[in-house]
Amino acid sequence: MGKRFGAILLAVPLSAACLAGGMTARTEADAGAQQYQEGCAVSGVLPCGESSVIVEKESIRFDVGTLPAQESETVPYAACVTTEYTLYNPEEEDVTLALLFPQTARPAYFTGEGEAGEACQTVTLNGKPVQTEIRHSYVGYYNHSLDIDSSLAQIADIEAEDAFYADPELPVCEYLFHVSVPEAAVAGYDRKLLAFALTFECNPARTRVLSESPMTATLENGRIRARFDVTAGENEIKLTTIGEGIENLSYGVYADLFCTNKLEIGSPYYYSESYTTFPVYAEGFRPQGSEISSSDWFSGFVRLLVKNTSASNKCMIFGSPNALREEAFMPWYFYQITVPAQGRAVHTVSAPLYPTLEENGCEYSYLLSSQQRWSKVKSVEIAIRTRYRLAYSSLAFEEREEGYVFRRDRLPVGELTFTLADPALTAAAGSTPRVVSPILLLALFLLGGLAVLALAAGGTVAAVMLARRKKRAKAQRGAQTR
Repeated sequence: MGKRFGAILLAVPLSAACLAGGMTARTEADAGAQQYQEGCAVSGVLPCGESSVIVEKESIRFDVGTLPAQESETVPYAACVTTEYTLYNPEEEDVTLALLFPQTARPAYFTGEGEAGEACQTVTLNGKPVQTEIRHSYVGYYNHSLDIDSSLAQIADIEAEDAFYADPELPVCEYLFHVSVPEAAVAGYDRKLLAFALTFECNPARTRVLSESPMTATLENGRIRARFDVTAGENEIKLTTIGEGIENLSYGVYADLFCTNKLEIGSPYYYSESYTTFPVYAEGFRPQGSEISSSDWFSGFVRLLVKNTSASNKCMIFGSPNALREEAFMPWYFYQITVPAQGRAVHTVSAPLYPTLEENGCEYSYLLSSQQRWSKVKSVEIAIRTRYRLAYSSLAFEEREEGYVFRRDRLPVGELTFTLADPALTAAAGSTPRVVSPILLLALFLLGGLAVLALAAGGTVAAVMLARRKKRAKAQRGAQTR
């Protein structure tokens, strides 16, 4: 008979801050602590759009043969997650599903060759390989998290990020200013405050303005002033307009932060103009030979511009488009499978596991919430096959001979996180993980509040009774005196 892991908490009343801080309690730090290193969460398959296909059973299996060796030059890889879907199509016709499966990124700490990890990443239907296409979604830097909504919108073209950029003939004009600042003209001024300023007007509904040069912008008397730092000598400033363009353009070199002290240096600046369309302009920033397709790059480019558009003045976009790199994109497997009419199919995917390294062990994360996009998941089974100790889990697993197992007739709410620890370096292997139920925490919080109210009420009753006794005693002394 398996043993269900849970937690009994003998505690004083819990505060609201304790409830807000989290719903689970972790084990105490074990011996042999390792340095913290961020890992990568994994996910199952995501359907693109609505479908009547039902997941009769979703089986998630974690095979963890070894834990990552943090300081090793070559890490022997032996950890993989496999998700198997038993799909049922209730319709009288075959249903073809368009699906996405994230390609697991490697964390910074992983220095191994990764051949085993690459072999672990597979996609099959009824035991046969499925032909896939690599697609990319823009997720930004330092944020290789699974942004499901945004990625689906980009890859499946569910919705446009910004209708402003939808026109394939959207005009782009690039201004290149050549600014020459004579040494004699800046004598006596603070060179750190030298600036070239462009003043213009534009319609925020029809125009966007950006620059590949560092720029700040302010509103001055109903006009936009874009400021660029310059030095004595030769300078080049590039300004790009997307859409209708700018009007009433004026410019000059200034010797102060707020561009009020204009330097009279003749006409040492001139500019040239070049024109193109926005799709061609965006493609010009895509690296040669990039694995990212033109359409995925365009989608990411638009999202970068939208992200950097000023909230107070939508004409202005801050941040250079040159900042967009391939590292800001996340790869996905995009493919299609067909489930026969009123029939079943077994769809299986697998991916390598790169946990977060913590002092207590290695923490693994699986985004169960992503599976809510299926029309229905009737049952879930999660197995952890490992020789390591389950030190923490967000779900209550039962211990089995080969590891741990969790079963439920529906998809659990929230994400799955669990920590595995090496028994040789931590506490005894027989100790159980501590999983604190949110309901238990809430009950303890309410009990604590009731206890405080009871104490307060008891104190009030005691004070009233004492006051009455004093009043009666005083009355009796008064009667005796009379």
